[in-house]
Amino acid sequence: MAKLKRYYEEGAVYFVTTTTHNRTPIFNDEETCNMLIEVILQKKESLDFDVYGFVIMPDHVHVMIQPQGTKNLSEIIGQIKGLFSKQYKERKNTTQQIWQKRFYDYGIRNLKSAKQSLDYIHKNPLEEGLKLALKYSSYSYYYQGDESFKRLLTPLT
Repeated sequence: MAKLKRYYEEGAVYFVTTTTHNRTPIFNDEETCNMLIEVILQKKESLDFDVYGFVIMPDHVHVMIQPQGTKNLSEIIGQIKGLFSKQYKERKNTTQQIWQKRFYDYGIRNLKSAKQSLDYIHKNPLEEGLKLALKYSSYSYYYQGDESFKRLLTPLT
């Protein structure tokens, strides 16, 4: 079977969902969530991309991302997942597989669609009653003036 090619449009914003291997809920503590945030920040600086919104759920992550530099979406997500896996395995002293191999994405075509995607990201932890996921979301930045993720986020206007 031929490997599917990912469509990539230069300058596009993407809504990305990536899931943990076998939906294992690894993002159930602040240390692990902070580790992922730090990895995304590190890769944002080295790979040049913008993040408009995100939420870290127990077994998956949603992020709105726009590549700005020479790296495409697959390279960016691959490097984030790779570095996080390495650090997680070292800290937790495990050899388990961390992520499912692929990720889901769709291109956001206009501001209305971007706002709908951001709304979905922010409602996801509210609907499931997940306080930790709500804390590790762009929700507090957009709706409560919390600047904890100011270095990570580019405001959606």
